[in-house]
Amino acid sequence: MKQVVTQSDVVITTAVIPGKASPVLITKEMVEGMAPGSVIVDLASERGGNCELTKMGEVIVVHGVTIIGWINLASSVPYHASMMYAKNISAFLRT
Repeated sequence: MKQVVTQSDVVITTAVIPGKASPVLITKEMVEGMAPGSVIVDLASERGGNCELTKMGEVIVVHGVTIIGWINLASSVPYHASMMYAKNISAFLRT
């Protein structure tokens, strides 16, 4: 995993076990190996996070890597997806 994570510009983690702490998939060492400007989106932050450095409900920058630990990020997606779809349909009908 270390080789793949350190070569990635964006990593999205989603491993959640109901009723238990989320497993740590990305260690501090892996974050330090990532290129500055890389981003980790930790969708498991409510249960401790899949990244060792995630802070629940916060966006932090460690060694130039942005770690997003927003709470319940998935609940905000339907609104934005609907807006984007409506805009695409509107643009299509106008042409």
